[in-house]
Amino acid sequence: MATVQTDKNMRFKTKTINWSDSYGNFHMNNILLQNRNGPCFIISFINTLILAKELDELDEWSTVALKSKKGVATPLSTKSGVKKLKNSDLTPLKEILLREEVSFDSILNELTSLMLLLNTDGSEIVDIAEILNILPYLDSGLNVNLKLSNPIIEDFEEQTDSINSLLKLFELKITHGFVFDDAQMVEDPELDSFDKCQDYLISIIDLFQSKYDINLQTSDSEQLSTLSVDDESDQKRLIKYLKLKEFLDENKTQLTKTGLNILQTNDLILSNDSFLIFFRNDHFNTIYKVNGQLYLLANDEGYRNNDEIVWEELKSIGGLKDELLTGSFKTPQLKNEEVMGPSSADVMLAKQLQSQEDEDYAKKLQKSYQQKAAAAATPTSTNKKRKHKSKEKGVATTSTNTDTTPPTKTKSDSCVIM
Repeated sequence: MATVQTDKNMRFKTKTINWSDSYGNFHMNNILLQNRNGPCFIISFINTLILAKELDELDEWSTVALKSKKGVATPLSTKSGVKKLKNSDLTPLKEILLREEVSFDSILNELTSLMLLLNTDGSEIVDIAEILNILPYLDSGLNVNLKLSNPIIEDFEEQTDSINSLLKLFELKITHGFVFDDAQMVEDPELDSFDKCQDYLISIIDLFQSKYDINLQTSDSEQLSTLSVDDESDQKRLIKYLKLKEFLDENKTQLTKTGLNILQTNDLILSNDSFLIFFRNDHFNTIYKVNGQLYLLANDEGYRNNDEIVWEELKSIGGLKDELLTGSFKTPQLKNEEVMGPSSADVMLAKQLQSQEDEDYAKKLQKSYQQKAAAAATPTSTNKKRKHKSKEKGVATTSTNTDTTPPTKTKSDSCVIM
């Protein structure tokens, strides 16, 4: 296999966290911290894997104890036939996380070793060549196409097969909460994904501009609601356009009430006392569910010196009501900013700034619709499909068409780092 060049200077800081699961069992783990330039998919993948296997180990012991009483053997296997990764298999990975800083190369080396381990001991052999080829490139982002009717992410554009194989091999899933609130929109095949929603908006803008000489971008909602269109099918298209535009305008944080409720109540998507990778606002993180309550791993580098802060609640759409909590889900006893990191006022300000940035990003997105519509209406232009690429925290990533695609966030308008 050819050697792939990676960023030799990319390093992640680590932090030791103490936390309790829903049964009161105590755990201590080292996790990777998110900095301004860190690849958040790899960081969230490693953190989620380590924390999830902590709970798997408890399940294994409880299952062995239960079946031992009945005199039944308990082989460790999965339905797919691939070997089940044990917590003890992660020992080398956990050992490198004991360092204050970890290189990107060392993380990739450990993932490679784990994949080879899984691929040699299982009854089903997985082709890991493509996975190994893409891993070094994940430091620059990952293409994601959200299904707004399905909170599980399985579409990663040209890397779909490789990423899904990687997730399956390690028994992980990626979820999101950007789900339609309207049942009729859920069933609409034209609005099946985030990319399709954008394409639909552009097509209607272009249709009304060319057919009726009406600029949907400059018309306000009241004007559009009273707009008279003779063609019945065009009238229906306009109504759907307005409905979709309203949905996107009202859900700028990429989390809806329906999506949040699904994550809180649907154990088929996210079961109690389990971990998944969570995608929101073009950023990956680790999500944990305890008795119907959702918590995000507080792995920003700004919390490194704050031993008490481990979780951030996910109980509201805007986030202003979500509190930072200890590993046992209690309010931390803040001391001084030098020792404990950001103050409560700083955290509240950061949340307010993030909310404002979401609104600003939505305005940029709307402006890009105008640019793309104008390009589509120009005979000499080429209307390339836009890639919905996740942005690593604080890093702008590129897409296939810099002239007409929605803008990527820059360091100043990405996730707020304390």
